[in-house]
Amino acid sequence: MKKFIFIFVLFISSCGALVDEQVAVNALQNAGFTNIKITDKDYILYAFRGCSEDDSVIFMATATNPAKKKVEVSVCAGWPFKGATVRY
Repeated sequence: MKKFIFIFVLFISSCGALVDEQVAVNALQNAGFTNIKITDKDYILYAFRGCSEDDSVIFMATATNPAKKKVEVSVCAGWPFKGATVRY
């Protein structure tokens, strides 16, 4: 039973690895960002970097915002059914 619980917790904590970076790119494009470059993906400490408990991963990116300024932005996403949220 302990082995099952360990495997289950390991699977749940690594679900963010299953989220494709295209989810973040699409969220940024829908918010009006251009020149998007994903610079990092973290699915372990995302809750301490501005994401909610419902998220599974945080993507860090550089992009040009709708005001035409280059910015660093993060996108929080969940798996499998939660969408993505742009945070900056």
